[in-house]
Amino acid sequence: MNVIARVAVSFIGLSLLATACSSDTAPDQITLLTHDSFALSDGTLDAFTEETGVTVVQLPGGDTGSMVNQAILT
Repeated sequence: MNVIARVAVSFIGLSLLATACSSDTAPDQITLLTHDSFALSDGTLDAFTEETGVTVVQLPGGDTGSMVNQAILT
């Protein structure tokens, strides 16, 4: 696994941990808002799902301005 994939999986894991700490049950699915230039290698999210049981839905947010606006409105 390359460095970018490890960072992405770590970020997703930390997000999952933060979400799990804020509720009584762990989620079955999380949504990851990403910049258009953010790219994961094939199978990275599949490996994460296999290891954790949590499905990650990747939501491309456009460029930086669009992504921040979308995150605020969401």
